[in-house]
Amino acid sequence: MADLRLAGYRQALAAAGVPQRPELVFSVNGYHRRDGAEAGRRILALPPRSAPTASSAPTTSSRRG
Repeated sequence: MADLRLAGYRQALAAAGVPQRPELVFSVNGYHRRDGAEAGRRILALPPRSAPTASSAPTTSSRRG
């Protein structure tokens, strides 16, 4: 399912003419709260001008991380 969401994200960017920014796509090892927390830490470590304005997570547990 996560692969389908990523493909949809990429298709939407292409359709809107928005360049893809691979540095904003984070893969983690699972779908649990700790995995979401790991992704969150990686997002927060980005320079402010590079940080995303929205996010998506594959499960409720990982979103809570």
